Amino acid sequence: MEKIGVLTASAYERELSDKFSHLQACFADGHEEKNVHVSARQYEVIESVRMPGLAGLTALVVDDSEASREVLAAMLSTLGMGHVHVASDGLEALHMLTCSTPPVDMVLCDWNMPEISGLELLTQLRRSDKKMPFVMISGMVDSFSVASAATAGASAYLAKPYSPGRLARVLAKVVADL
Repeated sequence: MEKIGVLTASAYERELSDKFSHLQACFADGHEEKNVHVSARQYEVIESVRMPGLAGLTALVVDDSEASREVLAAMLSTLGMGHVHVASDGLEALHMLTCSTPPVDMVLCDWNMPEISGLELLTQLRRSDKKMPFVMISGMVDSFSVASAATAGASAYLAKPYSPGRLARVLAKVVADL
């Protein structure tokens, strides 16, 4: 079993999953509180799993669900992402890709969105940028969907629901390819 800090990977995933389940519950219940209180132990676990390769990077989270955007942005920040921008749809994402400060280094995007789907956003991005990491996020886990995303140029595919540990593994792969 892989060791992360002083915890095994499965213990790490359980600890982070508990924290993020609490975050998701807060957002799903409509709580306005963004500062969810964590115990000293939870903070220690979270601090021990920061990914140093993320500190200088900027991610763009694209999802039409506000709760999903907020939870993913919180996960990325907790894992050590330097900056996180959020967009509620593909049109806003296209604008942010050209105008954001600091500039976007990677995109994490939901597939199913109104106006411009995640697949359409990926296709448009690949016309101008063949290398920017793009993580497609979807509840569709059939082989056709995964193959479609890969063919369009997705760097990775993250199936919903996902754990913080799974997100960390996908990010490690994407950052290694930068």
